[in-house]
Amino acid sequence: MASWVGSAPRSDPRWPWKSLGGAKRPLVMIVKRTEPAEQAYWDTVVVPRLNGDVEVLDQPTHDVKVDVVGRARAMLFPIDWPEPFGLVMTEAMAYGTPVIARPLGAVPEVVTHGKTGYLCSTVEQIVDAVEMTEALRPEDCRSQVEERFSTGTMVAGYERVYEAAVGELLDPLQGRGRHAARVRGPGDGTMHDSARQAVRPGGRTHRAANEKGPRWAAP
Repeated sequence: MASWVGSAPRSDPRWPWKSLGGAKRPLVMIVKRTEPAEQAYWDTVVVPRLNGDVEVLDQPTHDVKVDVVGRARAMLFPIDWPEPFGLVMTEAMAYGTPVIARPLGAVPEVVTHGKTGYLCSTVEQIVDAVEMTEALRPEDCRSQVEERFSTGTMVAGYERVYEAAVGELLDPLQGRGRHAARVRGPGDGTMHDSARQAVRPGGRTHRAANEKGPRWAAP
């Protein structure tokens, strides 16, 4: 079984069922169609092509999504636009499920081809990739999310960016007396704890690696 999560037409649902038809695998589609354009596309383009091998879940609960994606052979992500990140990819990999996606936008930066999934440009490549997922290790998918997209990693990245930005703002204050001394650390140019506290993110951080999935518990 493979899963598809998305909203049409940005993530074109015609790709996965063509691919799974060729691979002779069942498909579970987790869809969002709350916007008028999404519903219209679904009714006119998707519905006429559905068959008995496709199960459609319309915005199911979080627990259902975790169960479906966690048990899937692969998560299909055939986007039709330059996705700036793609949270659903990291969520799938956090459960140990590899991702098969089109190499658009940030996808090549998130999915490691041949290790945590496959980058495919044609339906034929997706068909082959579905079968090749047997060669991928769930542990590699999970570990990549923990190393690159966990809460701690994301917070540390935000802090580095914020500290660099604040540092640029404070540079003109260097040598101007007590105000600069209060903000900068003693002698090494690092930020004082009070300044660091001021730019610390407010806790709304990436949580994909902390989700509990069927294969993995939260770290």
